[in-house]
Amino acid sequence: MNYRAAITLSPFILFTLACFSEVPGDRAEAGCPAEEVCSPETPSGLVFSGEAFYDEVGLIRLGPVLAGGSFDLGYRPMEGWMGDADVVSSDGAVMTAKGLRDRPDLLSVGGVRVRGVSEGEAMVRVVDAKGRLYDRLPMSIYAMDHVDVHNLLEPDVDVLITGCEAMMGIHLMVKDGALDIRAFDKGMWVTANGEAVASEGGTWDCFRFVPGEDAVELEVNAGGESFSFGYKVRPLGEYETCPERTD
Repeated sequence: MNYRAAITLSPFILFTLACFSEVPGDRAEAGCPAEEVCSPETPSGLVFSGEAFYDEVGLIRLGPVLAGGSFDLGYRPMEGWMGDADVVSSDGAVMTAKGLRDRPDLLSVGGVRVRGVSEGEAMVRVVDAKGRLYDRLPMSIYAMDHVDVHNLLEPDVDVLITGCEAMMGIHLMVKDGALDIRAFDKGMWVTANGEAVASEGGTWDCFRFVPGEDAVELEVNAGGESFSFGYKVRPLGEYETCPERTD
């Protein structure tokens, strides 16, 4: 698992703005790696950016990514100018890396879509037209272990209220040795009783819906697997108000 200091973090408010983190690549952090031939266009390397989890401020890592899942990265030079870039993976058996035509956020000049193939470690390498390194970023790929669902409006309550908005934070959990840690899969999708559930604006791992009178079966699809969670539903009390957001 690779950790490094975040050099900048765009301010955000929970549930209202997209959560982004920026970290330096290997070259930006420690100079041109000895085994690489580096491009002169980016002498200070690149900054990589990506969406964070809905509830983490000051995220200091990008990844890990689920095997069978995906994650979008942006990149920009620390200084200087860079020409057209190619994006490659150092190990296609662990992950693939494909350049994105559309930038994933306004802080980047280019983008990468990483897809996890199997557990392991690999590098996202951004290179110039001659194959010289602009910069690279280590990525860890993990197999899914389990999914945790958190009721964000009424923590520790597993009974939903008819007609009141429910907001659920989804944690995709993997094992890093003895530790349980969260992983990314931007391709995650969620249904409630078979109907697609919208993600909360600016997040990829927070979903909201309004329960009807029937019990709710929430299905989380990530990393090529499906996980189901059942919730009972009750009517709103006569003098009761719906739970409110904390933002």
